[in-house]
Amino acid sequence: MQRIGTLIIALFGFLTLLPAQQMTEDPLLDLRVDVVYLSSDLLEGRETGKEGETMAAQYIARRFQDLGLAPKGAGGSWYQSFDFNYKAHPHAEEGEARTGKNVLGYLDNGAEQTVIIGAHYDHL
Repeated sequence: MQRIGTLIIALFGFLTLLPAQQMTEDPLLDLRVDVVYLSSDLLEGRETGKEGETMAAQYIARRFQDLGLAPKGAGGSWYQSFDFNYKAHPHAEEGEARTGKNVLGYLDNGAEQTVIIGAHYDHL
């Protein structure tokens, strides 16, 4: 769980690079709130293709929007879907078809090159 928290902190750490006028008065408090919510039992581990993953994706998309990012997913949305074959055991012959999603945000700073900020949050 500590590893997941570290990854989430690193992800949202990149968001602190946004212009100061788009940040709240206490970004550390906001970060704590984000980490507590995303690691809460309410999201049931954010397992890919499950309701907890959807709830986490929606939360992250709202936070990206609040921070001034623009959606850069499929069809102008925040999300990029992907299909995969879930196996509870990696050596199992058969699995369950699932669809997951990543969250993509974009900050247009007028530079020649662009950095895409994505959230790969669907890990137990």
